[in-house]
Amino acid sequence: MRATALLFVITAITGSRAKESKVQAIIRPQSQHSRYCANLHGDISSFKSKDDFVANAFDLLLIDSCQPPYPRLRASTAIVATAECDESTANDFLTGLLLRNEELVIISSDESGPQWNVSNDMYPGLTLLTLAEADYRALTKTRHNYLLPPVTVYVLQPKSFDLSELAMAVMAIFIVSIGPIWSYYQNRNNKAQDEEKSQGTCVSVLCTLLTLGMVIGILLLLYYFYKYAIYAVLALFALGSWFGLSDIVASAADLLPQRFQCRCPVKKVPFAKTPPTILSVASYLISLGLPLFWFFARHQWYSWILQDILGIALILHIYKGVVLKSLKACTTLMILFLIYDVFFVFITPLFTKSKESIMIKVATGGRAGSGAKETLPLLLRLPSADPDYSACHNEGMLGFGDMIIPGLLISYCLLIDRQRHSAFVFRGYFFPVILAYGAGLGITYCALALMKSGQPALLYLVPSTLGMVFFLAWRNGDTKALWSGKVLTPALPEFVELTQQDKEKEEEEEKEEESEEELVTDDVKLIKTSKV
Repeated sequence: MRATALLFVITAITGSRAKESKVQAIIRPQSQHSRYCANLHGDISSFKSKDDFVANAFDLLLIDSCQPPYPRLRASTAIVATAECDESTANDFLTGLLLRNEELVIISSDESGPQWNVSNDMYPGLTLLTLAEADYRALTKTRHNYLLPPVTVYVLQPKSFDLSELAMAVMAIFIVSIGPIWSYYQNRNNKAQDEEKSQGTCVSVLCTLLTLGMVIGILLLLYYFYKYAIYAVLALFALGSWFGLSDIVASAADLLPQRFQCRCPVKKVPFAKTPPTILSVASYLISLGLPLFWFFARHQWYSWILQDILGIALILHIYKGVVLKSLKACTTLMILFLIYDVFFVFITPLFTKSKESIMIKVATGGRAGSGAKETLPLLLRLPSADPDYSACHNEGMLGFGDMIIPGLLISYCLLIDRQRHSAFVFRGYFFPVILAYGAGLGITYCALALMKSGQPALLYLVPSTLGMVFFLAWRNGDTKALWSGKVLTPALPEFVELTQQDKEKEEEEEKEEESEEELVTDDVKLIKTSKV
C-alpha cells in the first residue's frame, strides 16, 4: 500500500490541460516529404493571415559567420544561421543585414536562437524561426556548399477543436468507468489480503493534507530542478506501470485451467512465503519487458502508444490500491486538489519572473530555459490526424490526475451500489456520476477553446461529479449516511478476511446444523414407523 500511495502522489502532480500559445509555422522542404515545426518570433506580419495561411517559398542560404560583408538578399531568400555569436556581434550582424534588406527571415535552432535578440521595435521586418535541434540538423544535412533545397513556410493556424481531443475524452470516460469495476472485482477476489493492504484507505483530513503537501513538494522540485528530477519520475512511472501490468497479466493467468497453476520447483524464493506459480513468475517477467522497452524508446514517434498502455495500467493499479469509504474523504480530497490545481495554474503566474504557470511549465516539459529534453509521462497522449499539427506535437493530452481524483469518487459510488444491490444504470450513483464526469470534461474542452490558455481540468470536473453525488444523495435522503460512510457498514463481505478461528467456528456451526437436521430426519422416520 505504501508503494501505491507514493504512485498516487506522483500521478496527482499534473492535472491541467495545456494549450500551446506560441505562434508556430510549418517548414516543408520541396525535396522532402518531411514537415518541421518552428516557433515564430519578431515581425510575423508577412506570415500571418486572419483568413487562411500565407505560404512563402524561400531559397535557403547558409551563414556561418557574423562578420561583414553583409549580402544583399532576394526577397525570397531566408538565412539559415549556423554561426555562434555573442550578443553584440549578433546585433551588429542583424543591423548590417537589415540596412541592405528591407525584410529578413532567419532560421535557427532552439539552442542558438536566444543569441538573436529579436524584437519588433529594434528590428522591424525581421522574422526569426527556431526549430528543435534534431529538426534543425535534419533540415541542414542536405547542404550543398552554402545552399539548401528551397522550402515553403506557412503559419499553423490554431484549431478550436481536434478529433484527437474527442477521442481522448472517450478514452478518459472509458477508463473511469471500467477502472472502478475492475478494481472492485480484483479486491473482492483477493482472498489473501494482509492487514496492511486491507488498510489501504486514507480517510482523515490530516492524511489528505500530508498527501497534498508531498504533491506540492514534488511539483516545486520539478519546477526548479526539472533537468534532474524528471528521471526519478520516469523511473517511478515505469515501476508503477510494471505493478499495474503485473496485476492485469496475473488476472488473465488465473483464468487458465488448474493444471497450468503448477508451482516453481524451488523450495525457497526470495521475498515469498510460499513458492510462487510458474505463471505468476512469467507474468512479472512479461510485464517488466514493456516498461523497459518504453524507457529506451520513449523518444520515438510510436512512444505515445506504449505510454498510454502503461499509463492505463498504472491508473488501474491505483484504483485497486486506494479505496475511499466515505463521501467526507472524497470531498476533502477533491476540494483540496481543486484548490491546488487552480492555484498553480492561475495564481502562480503572478509570482514567477517569466509570468508562466508553474503547473503548465512542468506539464509541458519545463522547456523554458531548463535545457531538458524529457517530458513528464504522467498523461495520456493521442497525436492529431492532421500532419501539420502532428509535426508540432499538438496532441490530445489528459493528465492522470484528471482521471484518478474523480475516479476515486466513482469507485465509492460503485461500492454504494453494490452494497445495496442496486442496478448500475439510473437507479444508483455509479452511472449518473460517469455522465457528470463526461459533462465536466466537455466543459473543460470548451473552456480550453474559448480562453485559448491552459485550464485546470479539476475546476470543471470536481463540481460536476461532486454536485451530482450530493444531488442524488439529497434526493434519496442518503446525505448523512454517504458522508460518514455508514452506508458501507457492515463492511462488504468480499473485503473482510476471516481469521482462522472464525473459519473454524463457522465450520463447527455448519456441522452442528447438519447434525440437527439428521436428528430431525431420524425422528420423522421413527414416527412414521410407529404409526405403521
